[in-house]
Amino acid sequence: MGFDVSIGLTGVLSLWLGLLKIAEKAGLVNTFARLASSVFDKPFPGIPVGHPVAGTIFMNLSANILVLDNAAKPIGLKAMRQLQELNLK
Repeated sequence: MGFDVSIGLTGVLSLWLGLLKIAEKAGLVNTFARLASSVFDKPFPGIPVGHPVAGTIFMNLSANILVLDNAAKPIGLKAMRQLQELNLK
């Protein structure tokens, strides 16, 4: 029973992360992030316009909205790393 559930979750997680990687390389994520930049300006005023962290935050938000907790965690960690790099500058 538990093995079947873990196989199903692994499949969904792999599919979602693969689709996000394809969208990221195609520039789709940055396009959506630019469209949603007015939403990101309020909670994150220190992010420069066009910075890749906006796309990562957008992907994390999308994964959380779709309740893909296991997929949202690595994306959220990547966003925090990118935000920390901005914080050091």
